[in-house]
Amino acid sequence: MKYKKSIFVTIVSFLLVVGLVSAATVTIDELREMLSGDTFGSVTVGNEYNSTTLVPTSAVGDVITNYQAVLGSVIMYGGAGGGLTIYNATTTNVNLRTGKTATSSLEKVAAFQASQAAGTYTFDVTGAVGLIYEFAGAVATSTITYR
Repeated sequence: MKYKKSIFVTIVSFLLVVGLVSAATVTIDELREMLSGDTFGSVTVGNEYNSTTLVPTSAVGDVITNYQAVLGSVIMYGGAGGGLTIYNATTTNVNLRTGKTATSSLEKVAAFQASQAAGTYTFDVTGAVGLIYEFAGAVATSTITYR
């Protein structure tokens, strides 16, 4: 009877150790996958989009991002009374730009006319140094996505 109990304890202990090792291996594999930048859902970690919402104000323009980024889309929520232009640049202040480059000389990434219809406009265009926007008149409320 003592012998059967000893075998039972040994088998249960062995199965417990095998179970713990299996659980630890699965957890370590999941952790490794999270840290490697693999896909979660439909977007690879690091490639998710950020957004900023523009509301009609008296401001002329501002920085979306001051590092290389991809302009994903612009979502216009209503008809615009003014134009919106997005440039490949890092500042709206001409005095802070290398060589004091005029805004008219900057690379346009996207431009919207004053009569632009509401809707989603997809670009996936790279701004090599950054992204800034500039208003010309009253612009409709908009959301800009970028990564």
